[in-house]
Amino acid sequence: NAVLPIYSKKNALAGYENTQQYYNTLQTFQAYDLLSDEAYTHALLQKSLSHELEGQQFFYLQEVFSPSGGSQLQFPILMAEYPFRCKEDIENYLELIKLSPSYFDSLCQFEEEKFSRGFGMADYSLDKVTEQCRTIVTKEELQNNEHFLITTFSERLLEAINNKIITKKEASAYATQNRQYLSTYFLPAYENLASSLSDFYGMGKNENGLSYFADGSAYYEWLFSTVTGSNVPVSEAYEILAEDYYSSMT
Repeated sequence: NAVLPIYSKKNALAGYENTQQYYNTLQTFQAYDLLSDEAYTHALLQKSLSHELEGQQFFYLQEVFSPSGGSQLQFPILMAEYPFRCKEDIENYLELIKLSPSYFDSLCQFEEEKFSRGFGMADYSLDKVTEQCRTIVTKEELQNNEHFLITTFSERLLEAINNKIITKKEASAYATQNRQYLSTYFLPAYENLASSLSDFYGMGKNENGLSYFADGSAYYEWLFSTVTGSNVPVSEAYEILAEDYYSSMT
């Protein structure tokens, strides 16, 4: 069955415990007992898990609703690009749309925990995110069948018909179900998200950027390494990129 990563503090802690167990198990292997490709895989896994465990200390510095690429933006994009290779893919897609309210509710719980600990986003970021939530899906778009999750769904259904994955009758039923789910689950999910995030106005303790949080700079270094896979310090990477930029301008 299709599922979304519903947040709870209990699940998050359990995830870190599992990671620690995997890391501990890796430590029981000796590199000289492994074949060369096995030793290479072992080293990569060890580094990856060690890095993930290091990130535990930055748990509440994560921002799931970033204005530039948070879950509120990524979720509909992923749904629009969800490939339909078989009938089950279509049914899983619809189930994920149905789960969107509980998914965003759980992330709001995480956001509430962050704010209670002084790690909530500033009001200007909340403004951007809530505005995004109000414009990503509107009742008018759904009523006029103009929303991109209606048009892209129809395009993928047509492709599924051409590939003989579904019949035209099945496609019509799926299209109707998609429109119903978008109105019944997806739209309320974003309306509730905008409302819930609005409740946090005035609660943000920091309006000066990530580095002004406790351990914010260390988290940024960790995040930079996570995203790029590089061990180069941020300051050194900045100098390299700046030099490359200015040299390309001459």
